[in-house]
Amino acid sequence: FASYPGMFAHGSIDEGTKLLLKQLPDCAPGAHVLDMGSGTGVLARAIQERTPDVSIDAVDLNAFAIEATKKNVPGVHAIWGNSWDALPAEAKYDLIISNPPVHQGARQTTQPLEYFISKAKTHLASDGLMTLVVQGTIPVKKFFDRANLRSALMAEDATYQVWQAR
Repeated sequence: FASYPGMFAHGSIDEGTKLLLKQLPDCAPGAHVLDMGSGTGVLARAIQERTPDVSIDAVDLNAFAIEATKKNVPGVHAIWGNSWDALPAEAKYDLIISNPPVHQGARQTTQPLEYFISKAKTHLASDGLMTLVVQGTIPVKKFFDRANLRSALMAEDATYQVWQAR
C-alpha cells in the first residue's frame, strides 16, 4: 500500500482499523459507499475486493492521504476536503465506513466525530448503514442517540469499539 510520511499510521494498519476490517458489512453490487477519513484507503480497498461492483467516494483532509487512496483503490472517487463539507448536500450512501479522527495534534477532541455523526443520517440511503471504529473511552452511543440513529456495538477489544448505526 502506498503511504506517505505524516499520514496517520504511516506504513502500517492501526489496531482500530484492523478491528473494523474484521467487522466490515457486506455490500450489495452497485452499492454507493463512503469512506470518510480514508487515510491510505485500506477500508475502501477491502470493500472493493469483497464486492468489486461498488462505487466508492473517499474523503480526507490530508492531501497525501488522497494521493495514497487514489493509488491503492482503483476507480475510487477521492475527494480532498473536510468531512461532509466536501460532499454535495444531496449525496446518499448505502454504506458509510470510517475510522474517524478524535485528535487534533496531540489534543483529544470529539468535535469532528460529533459533527460527522450528527450529519450522517441525511447522507444515509433509506436502508443505509454506518460502520465505524472509535476508542472505547469515547461516548459514541450518546452521539448516535442525539443524531436519532439506531446504533449497536458490534465488536470491541481492550482499546477500540466497532459500532453500526442506521
